[in-house]
Amino acid sequence: TNGQPLSVTGVLTAASGLAATNRLHLRWDTRLSPMPIVLATNALVRARAWNGTFWSTSVTSPPCLVDNEPPSLPAGLASASHAPLIWSTGSTCLLAWTPADDGLGIGIAGYGYAITNAVVPAPALPLTAGTNAAVGDLFDGANWWALVRALDRYGNAGATTAAGPFWIDVTPPSAAAATVTVARSAFGNYTVAVALSNTWAGFADAASGIDGYYFSFTNRGGA
Repeated sequence: TNGQPLSVTGVLTAASGLAATNRLHLRWDTRLSPMPIVLATNALVRARAWNGTFWSTSVTSPPCLVDNEPPSLPAGLASASHAPLIWSTGSTCLLAWTPADDGLGIGIAGYGYAITNAVVPAPALPLTAGTNAAVGDLFDGANWWALVRALDRYGNAGATTAAGPFWIDVTPPSAAAATVTVARSAFGNYTVAVALSNTWAGFADAASGIDGYYFSFTNRGGA
């Protein structure tokens, strides 16, 4: 038992002087009972009828499982392709974690996972039965978080575990506003020297920033 007995009243037992046979359907929300059930491996439902004077004998259901307990937290979430706080050029992040446990509950159905720009509860979908996943089409950002949580076969969702932040830069530096200047002679638009003095400016990279430059000399046009 988990509190006050439930009752159903106003049931038609006779119609036009003839006895009526009733089939009743009862939905029992075990989470909203006076004493909510978290986990019961052998829950029983009993029913009996009252005619105003006497109770009938009870009828008992077969044992059933009541599982409102979420699975445990998946541990060890990490990426095989990206390291936290280190810039990566990969737009696909490979994730892996250790299995969660559902104790005496119905069992693990799978894991909801995502990579987002905030630490929030992991979604229910996509759902994978395994303990690894790949998330692609990631774009530039320095605040990517991997999220995973377990769901059991009754839909109970566990807490979310997070890993990150991962820094991703898939866009090359821009030369749209870049300029290269060769030092000229004070007497005209030419250079006479065994060494050329050059300066450049205007290269930009919005994500990881400029790390260095490659330069060369040639007598041909082109990149």
